[in-house]
Amino acid sequence: MRSEKLLCLLQLLHAVYGECPVQLHPSSVVVRYGSSASANCTMSEGHLGIGWEASEGSVDMVTDDQFLTWTVENLTDWHIEPKCFGNFTEIDQCEEALQVTLYKTPDSVSISSVDHTSPMVEGRQYQLQCEVQNIAPVQNLTVKWYRGETEITEGESSFNNTTKTPMNVSSTLTITPSRADDGAQYSCVAELELGPEGPQPPPEVTSEPLKITVHYGECPVQLHPSSLVVRYGGSASTNCTMSEDHLGIGWEASEGSVDMEQDVQFLTWRVENLTDWHIEPKCYVNFNNDIGQCLEALQVTLYKTPDSVSIRSVDHSGPMVEGRQYQLQCEVQNIAPVQNLTVKWYRGETEITEGESSFNNVTKTPMNVSSTLTITPSRADDGAQYSCVAELELGPEGPQPPPEVTSEPLKITVHYKPSITKCPNQEELKEGDSLGAVLDIAEGNPAPRVTWYRDQSQVNSATSLTRKDSGQYVLTARNSLGSSNCTLSLTVGYAPKFSCNYSYEVTEKQSYTLNCTAEGYPAPEVTWWKQGEKVELPAHLDRKHAGLYTLIANNTYGTANHTLEIKVLMSPAAPPPVHVIIILAVLALLFLLVVVPIVYIRRLKRRGRYNIAPIHSAASRDPTQIPLTPLISNGTHPGT
Repeated sequence: MRSEKLLCLLQLLHAVYGECPVQLHPSSVVVRYGSSASANCTMSEGHLGIGWEASEGSVDMVTDDQFLTWTVENLTDWHIEPKCFGNFTEIDQCEEALQVTLYKTPDSVSISSVDHTSPMVEGRQYQLQCEVQNIAPVQNLTVKWYRGETEITEGESSFNNTTKTPMNVSSTLTITPSRADDGAQYSCVAELELGPEGPQPPPEVTSEPLKITVHYGECPVQLHPSSLVVRYGGSASTNCTMSEDHLGIGWEASEGSVDMEQDVQFLTWRVENLTDWHIEPKCYVNFNNDIGQCLEALQVTLYKTPDSVSIRSVDHSGPMVEGRQYQLQCEVQNIAPVQNLTVKWYRGETEITEGESSFNNVTKTPMNVSSTLTITPSRADDGAQYSCVAELELGPEGPQPPPEVTSEPLKITVHYKPSITKCPNQEELKEGDSLGAVLDIAEGNPAPRVTWYRDQSQVNSATSLTRKDSGQYVLTARNSLGSSNCTLSLTVGYAPKFSCNYSYEVTEKQSYTLNCTAEGYPAPEVTWWKQGEKVELPAHLDRKHAGLYTLIANNTYGTANHTLEIKVLMSPAAPPPVHVIIILAVLALLFLLVVVPIVYIRRLKRRGRYNIAPIHSAASRDPTQIPLTPLISNGTHPGT
């Protein structure tokens, strides 16, 4: 049970980070042809099986190991690409390829003078060629040139051909010898630089030295023009002119040679259909002096545009994977001279300047050559079109603009793990929508499978949402290359709905509460209407506020209406306030306790009997003037 929980945790971690858990140690190896090689494949999480696919040393899948070793005792497959694969529950299968560089030092390295065997003449240009036989891989080869013990840094050559098998290649050094170079010794060194994983110091092979002889002195022969650029099969001509007396002038050439003539100051060499790739016409003049004979060679560049230019992916077919390195190869068929060839690379209409290739092979006849471009595609490259252009730059004497041939474009497909293009913290959907309405949130190639989770349980993204479905969700986008997650808080909005009665009674001029609400999200705005006018109810109502009202609730998702009647009742006679009642009660109690006893006591002090007798006087006419005579205690008046 514990192991199952661990497996689930590892799978969850993989779902979060989306990386292939296969790791190679080392990730690349450099091996001498015929030697042994090995690498370990290690798993960083639980798996259903691990194995090695390879043309040599393949290992069947095992299920109970976390690492597996690939071993070959005698590696001879130049194109081997061992791959360690792992099978998983969540991502099906992923794999990592081991980069293997198989190398071979050259059988021989030699140096020669190109198209020249006699002594060199001071001030003229010559080419030395270094031939490297049967070496691999040539893209790791550097050819260095030396004059004596001094390196000629400008002669250093590298190669971008990605062919893995051994090849014969050459490097060319152009020299213009002076009399100081007479007797100088030139040599070249082929060095394989295989990186930090390769042997140290880098293996190298040095040629035998080439000793040159330089003649120097003035020759009065002049050529007009001094060099020609001619398309294969085209016509060519030039004049040889003498500036002083001579015994004879002529042309030596494999095509169009002219016999010596004595009485002319110039002589023309002409060919109507030039097809000799190695032609080197020479105008010679004989003198009756110390010079004897001198000659001038005409530099002829015979060129041919390629039969075809094509582009392909090296050792790969099908979709590419984002972040991995691939090589595109431009094949140029039957072109000459390759030393004047430049291959340019384009992505769409944009030139990739770092992919430009030139060639230093001095072979004059047509050749098949290739140029390689290393790319690390990203998702932005999915559907991109690459092309290459073979351009012959033949100098100012050549055709303008330089002739060029363009390949058909190569369209690439790039697979990449999913990414969340938009992961908002908050997302609002309408009631009745589904989670599928969250569009354009994830992208990947192959198209990712999107899964939604709530409270760690998978939910059906096609189900219609209700207001109860608001909450936090996790979206996982997954394809064969990995996965990405997005956590968002989802709110489900809905139209307003009233929860009200149809009639309410309130008392005039008294506080009131109407239990009438409009539910909705976002919270709706409620307005009151009476007889077509918008109104607002005061805190206290009187009878003029009675009547029918229409309530309208609005929010983003809709509108709701409700009609109700408000009846305003007359308020009863208001009882005196409590504090007044209390004051009156206190006053009444004080009256009973204080005033009444005082009056009573006073009346006791003045208690007696009185008789009312008529007074026959003028005062009798005034009823207020009636004298009172007190009675004695026995009830009789005094004096009776």
